[in-house]
Amino acid sequence: MLFLTLYLILVIPLPFTGKLVLAFQTEFELYEEFTKRRKKLISVMADERKALNVYIATAKFATDKDKKRGLEYIDSLITSPKGDMFFTYPLIGFYLHSRGFLPERMKQKIKNTFINYTAYRGDTENHWVMYYTALYLASQTWPDIDGDSWYTGKSSNKNLKEAEEWLNHWIKLTTTIGQGEFDSPHYGSCFLGPMFLLYDFAKDHNMRKKAGMMIDLLLADYAVEYLKGIFTGGHSRIIRSQVYNHFNNPMHSLGYLYFGDTEFPSRRDMVIFSCLSSYRLPYIIYRIATDRKNPFINRETKRVRNIIRIGKERNPPVYKYDYITKNYCLGSLQGGILQPIQQHTWDLSYVSEHPNGTIFSLHPYYSSVELAMFFPEEIKIMVDEVSKSKTIYTDENKWVSSSPFEQTFQHKNTIIVLYNIKDGEWPRHIDSFFPKSLDQIEREQNGWIFCRDGKIFVAYYPIKPYRWIEEKINYRLSSYFQKNGLIMEVANSDEYPSFVDFKNKIKSNKLDVKNFDKELKVIYTTSNGDVMEFKYDGLRKINGSAVKFENYQLFNSPFIFSKYK
Repeated sequence: MLFLTLYLILVIPLPFTGKLVLAFQTEFELYEEFTKRRKKLISVMADERKALNVYIATAKFATDKDKKRGLEYIDSLITSPKGDMFFTYPLIGFYLHSRGFLPERMKQKIKNTFINYTAYRGDTENHWVMYYTALYLASQTWPDIDGDSWYTGKSSNKNLKEAEEWLNHWIKLTTTIGQGEFDSPHYGSCFLGPMFLLYDFAKDHNMRKKAGMMIDLLLADYAVEYLKGIFTGGHSRIIRSQVYNHFNNPMHSLGYLYFGDTEFPSRRDMVIFSCLSSYRLPYIIYRIATDRKNPFINRETKRVRNIIRIGKERNPPVYKYDYITKNYCLGSLQGGILQPIQQHTWDLSYVSEHPNGTIFSLHPYYSSVELAMFFPEEIKIMVDEVSKSKTIYTDENKWVSSSPFEQTFQHKNTIIVLYNIKDGEWPRHIDSFFPKSLDQIEREQNGWIFCRDGKIFVAYYPIKPYRWIEEKINYRLSSYFQKNGLIMEVANSDEYPSFVDFKNKIKSNKLDVKNFDKELKVIYTTSNGDVMEFKYDGLRKINGSAVKFENYQLFNSPFIFSKYK
């Protein structure tokens, strides 16, 4: 299993040399900085007066600041419990971290809440991890309760066994064919938080060890695609505002806590269990996150969320490709429906002094067919039901979406994205996001769009005519052609004498789209001389050789390698 392999790599000592001593000194200095950041996060959370929640109450108890107010909040919360696993998971974390300071009356009330409150298990991977972690720790904490008392109808021992079996199943699945809700800037913390609680409080040695290994794995996975606070690459699930604001998500808070080369986070509360944990980041993972001296390619295989109908395979593979440099990452998934509702297929994310440092495109698709693949409800009502909680789902101007009519092909710093929207489908347009904060945007008539920001140059070629629409923080390139596509090439500014030289080089590259409407095919020669050939529903070729996704492996980068399955 990968998590075991990674764990062994992290703890095997190196030969004792002078360089090793220097590394340890550096590691000690980093630990001191980590301790300062950790204390600052906890202190700021404990001082929070307005936005109270279970995480904030936990911070108040951890620092002995305003415990009375925190206790009053918890008391009111458990008087009328709601929220299912989003309630039980943080509550067991609060209890285990704070029980030494709780009055007996409150201990008993929390115990009764866990026993009597019927928590819904949920319908997503992060729901189940939170649910079973809470059930595992609650059953362990109160081990002698029989099935007549528990809301599950099972004894503490049986609850513990069921939770353990599911958690072991999830660990095996993740370390063999990948996560389903992978690399989510928001929901990533919903996997890591439970693992921190198991690492600190599971009584079973094996469960504690596995939880620690999973933390290593999840943080190493994050570290490979981390760039100065930005969680780069394609994402299974992302909230709309987080697409263009890289620093407004819980994973950014974890990046600040462990890697330290980014601004103080705004979404802090969900990482309280990380801050309070006895877990300490292996030095090698810190190096993975911060070593960006040389550009590198990262290939990964994840999995599609469980397909329950309208599909031939339960968990088809998801193929990820990233090209990461000191100033930017161009990253992509292969396209298609890989996660419903909140998929982010590809983007360019870059380091900038300005806000909203990203460029990407999408087809703003929605359909009962997409939802029926993953949810068991009646197909006819699905779109309306989902729209009640995910209000942007049917918005044709949304910035998050999967699409069965989108396919990508990336090679290093260049990507080709093709669209083939079928008749009768809606919407029929594709949109691209260009931030207004760019230093420079030049649009050539019927040709390339050139952008410059800080230390990067960008060339974007729209295959079809488009409308250029000014919005609050961005320009929207909107193109109403069902057969559509784009080519993008990116460079660090120090690779060229000037922006003019970059533009001239791009315009001199060979580009063949003359039979695009008939063949849906693009041939483009990159500035490095590589010939990319891509046909929709056809082969992806580099210099005449077909790209084989099966060679990607579970992890394949200069930092981590593990075979798929």
